[in-house]
Amino acid sequence: GIRDKQVTGVQTCALPICFPSEEEQRLIYREQLSPFAPHSVTMRTLDIGGDKALSYFPIEEENPFLGWRGIRVTLDHPEIFIVQVRAMLKASEGFDNLRIMLPMITSVFEAEEAQHLIHRAWLEVREEGVDVAMPPVGVMIEVPASVYQARALAQRVDFLSVGTNDLTQYLLAVDRNNRQVSDLYNSFHPAVLHALLHVVEQAHEEGKPVSVCGEMAGDPASALLIMAMGYDALSMNASNLLRVKAAVRQVNMGFLRRLLNEVLAMDNGEVIASYVDLQLTKAGLGELIRHRKSGRARTLWERAPPAKGSEAPGRIPETWFCRCPVLRIRDAGQWWCLPGPLKPSLAAVSLAIPGQTAPSRHHHCPAHFAAAPPRVPKPPEPF
Repeated sequence: GIRDKQVTGVQTCALPICFPSEEEQRLIYREQLSPFAPHSVTMRTLDIGGDKALSYFPIEEENPFLGWRGIRVTLDHPEIFIVQVRAMLKASEGFDNLRIMLPMITSVFEAEEAQHLIHRAWLEVREEGVDVAMPPVGVMIEVPASVYQARALAQRVDFLSVGTNDLTQYLLAVDRNNRQVSDLYNSFHPAVLHALLHVVEQAHEEGKPVSVCGEMAGDPASALLIMAMGYDALSMNASNLLRVKAAVRQVNMGFLRRLLNEVLAMDNGEVIASYVDLQLTKAGLGELIRHRKSGRARTLWERAPPAKGSEAPGRIPETWFCRCPVLRIRDAGQWWCLPGPLKPSLAAVSLAIPGQTAPSRHHHCPAHFAAAPPRVPKPPEPF
């Protein structure tokens, strides 16, 4: 994007403020393209609004995440868009490693209109003597509308890229920056996983590559599931690269596809997250995913008064209730207790598989049991 700085006295424009000039942008972009040549560099067009603000171009709205942001801003101000694209094209001269990505696309019309402007800018710089090829153009899949138009978009562009942060936020109607509801933000929610699978299937049916960027790409557990879905590339912060790379090297695709099929059949995001953690821990990746578990509540159990009739012969004399976010999962004949993202409630214990006997061994938990706790019945369904 454009470097966030105030520029004065270098350009006149139709707006009440002035963006960096075409030449300033060209120099900035060339600094990014040059070190990576001949490898491709994907540059996103101006992506502001929501939680991304420019000091010299403030946008004040009551609901910024559903307002004027991304491609909507630049299509309303093509003079900004064309200047930026011209600068990108000129910066790529001699490298030809530029790829342009359009953010916050919600319709085919927006993609076509942006491509028309890009082609116009390309013709202009060619007429000025800049020898540069038309770069590949892709779109960001960040909203549910683009998920369901993935195939139509793939027919019109060269590649797709799923932005998991915004997509998860819009699918779950959760502002992850709002502390009141941030614990509802769950990238392992079934809706998120099935949306990701739908996009990659639609893109590949059109023969177009598709990548993932966002927090899911930089988390080893979710990155492995994304690989199993068939995504072609992951985009992440450099700080996550070694951890994800180590995880990829330690598992095989057959194992990941079986794991993916298992979690796609589940309907609870908290169970999915803990089950994935369990399977990857058993596969020897515990150290790589431990950072996601840090900060979660430790396993604490409270002894409750004996239930009526519990003193009867052959029954466990005491009932134990979990007061922390713990999921009990039976796997390979053993019970595992794993920290999960649930709020402290009895519902956490009720996730024990119905019809199974009480656990006799507890892994990953302190030895808080004088006797194995019985399965706690599920809470009554809400009205």
